[in-house]
Amino acid sequence: MGIPQYQGLTVIQGGRPNWTGEVRLVEHKLDEPLHWRKPRTVFVNSMSDLFHEHLSDGDIIKVAEVMHKASWHTFQVLTKRHERMADLLNSQLQFCARDTHIWWGVSVENCKVGLPRIDHLRLADAAVRFLSVEPLLEDMGNLNLEGIHWVIVGGESGPRARDFDLGWARSIVRQCREQRVPCFVKQLGTRPVEDAIPIKLSDYKGGNPAEWPSDLRVREFPDGSEPQTRKDRAVATHRSGKQITPKLKSIRSQQDPALAAQRRNAALKAWATRRAQARADAENKNGQMKKGQK
Repeated sequence: MGIPQYQGLTVIQGGRPNWTGEVRLVEHKLDEPLHWRKPRTVFVNSMSDLFHEHLSDGDIIKVAEVMHKASWHTFQVLTKRHERMADLLNSQLQFCARDTHIWWGVSVENCKVGLPRIDHLRLADAAVRFLSVEPLLEDMGNLNLEGIHWVIVGGESGPRARDFDLGWARSIVRQCREQRVPCFVKQLGTRPVEDAIPIKLSDYKGGNPAEWPSDLRVREFPDGSEPQTRKDRAVATHRSGKQITPKLKSIRSQQDPALAAQRRNAALKAWATRRAQARADAENKNGQMKKGQK
């Protein structure tokens, strides 16, 4: 890859890049969310895992501290290391575990490895817990969604994608409604099937809701807020064709606006102080170099 921080993380095997297994913390990128004035939804380290065994507890805490300070954004943290995440949320990460702008989730791709992750997530003392049931690889049976605030579901994409039975997705959507948990159908994947018959879609990843059966055009959010884009607003419908408004207490509304503004201002002030100090240090260094040249 051409991006410097990714150098050495992959090797070419069989004509394709493969991950070496190395995970590294890019220190100079840590504070970037503190500079973004407009609120964003941030999917934390999409190409790795914050709770990977090659990252120290200290590294994880550094990332969490930034998320804690940048309370005007929404952070989504997804992991397959459910045990480590639950342990840290109940200990060293307690300072941010109850922040409603940080959502903690686990991957749930099948019954064997996915269902145990839900139980561990439920044990974590977190304000917002979510499941990423994507790619969904089999029928998940009956799900216990107690203590879960959001469920994402979708099919696998890519040249090696496995079948995605629409009946599996319908089962999850139904159970979410029954247990009053918001559900977000992300995509149908590259190989959707219904009644064992492949479905042909023009979108390679099955990401265009206009091509889906109407009962799967479900895009609900855990805080009851309006979707952020016009495209999402257009597809946030259920069988009746009406826009979804989950009958749930808003998580985001539980935040104290004054406290959020105070945190944002404090974080920006700290960043400005660090920047000014860095400039002063650079000027001093340049002055010393010039003196040495004379």
